[in-house]
Amino acid sequence: MRAIRLALLLSIAASMAGAGPPPESSALARAREEARRRGTIVMADFYTDWCGWCRRLNAVVYPDPAVRRETHRLVFIHINAEKEGTGDARRYRVDGYPTIVFIAPDGSVVGRIVGFLPAPKFAERVREVSRHHAPR
Repeated sequence: MRAIRLALLLSIAASMAGAGPPPESSALARAREEARRRGTIVMADFYTDWCGWCRRLNAVVYPDPAVRRETHRLVFIHINAEKEGTGDARRYRVDGYPTIVFIAPDGSVVGRIVGFLPAPKFAERVREVSRHHAPR
């Protein structure tokens, strides 16, 4: 019995070692391609259907004029981390909601906002990230 368990564990470990990162969703791949064409970055909002702070972010923060000014140059995408975006959430190590991940066209993370921020602080954080990674 021990030999069977050991063989099973070794088999699982071997298959996981070569698995690599989870595949990216086609929506995020398209957003990264658009960011490459425009010379900017992706702002990926990872959310869940049950997340109250995610709904508040959509209702109060994103419509704010200061936030809109800061995000208009970025490629903005919403990704449901429990549906079509499970692989993307794992790849970008999202474990709380909302999480906004700023992603360069090459797939590297250039910034992150974890949790809810009120509009002024959110706009300030987007400005910090985009100042270094997005065109003016």
